[in-house]
Amino acid sequence: MKSLKAKLNNQKGITILFALLGFMVAAVISAVIITAALSAARRVENDRQITQNQLTLESAAQLIRDQMTGNGTESKKTTVSKTGSGGSTVYASSGVFASEMQTAVEYVDASGRNYESGESALTVSCNALDTVEVSYVMQSAEASYSIGDYYLIFTFTLEDSSDELYLTMIGSEKVDSSNPDRTIISWETVSINGLGGSNED
Repeated sequence: MKSLKAKLNNQKGITILFALLGFMVAAVISAVIITAALSAARRVENDRQITQNQLTLESAAQLIRDQMTGNGTESKKTTVSKTGSGGSTVYASSGVFASEMQTAVEYVDASGRNYESGESALTVSCNALDTVEVSYVMQSAEASYSIGDYYLIFTFTLEDSSDELYLTMIGSEKVDSSNPDRTIISWETVSINGLGGSNED
């Protein structure tokens, strides 16, 4: 009986037990802190990438918009002109996207259907950032869901991302004051939206 009591009251080794227990508690707390720090770092990196994608897409959209509208300079606008009517219509165009817009306008006029450029019709590199792929649809007034003739919707995407941005522009066809047989189509911005909501200009 005395030897059992002596063994129960023996303090040898208890220090090691408390040291191991303290070490385990410290290890669990350290693991929780490291996990929280890594999670926060991943969240910050993800937010940074989303912001970067948004800025890249917005820069590309603004570049296309400025090239379509001439950025306030009438002579730099992308325009398509039509002289004559019916089968004898002669098309001409000017500006950065002259050939693309003329092709779309001719298709819309001839078919009465929407023109779709297909994926990656244009590519834009903004300040050595990722390459932005641009596709567009030009609507015909005869299409069932159209807003109006020559209404443009540009879609901007990044290669390894699901992020998209949209630039919508409305086309207006006006009679040339110097030639009543000639009309000129030009475009104005309706909105730029997608990531981060609407950013109308």
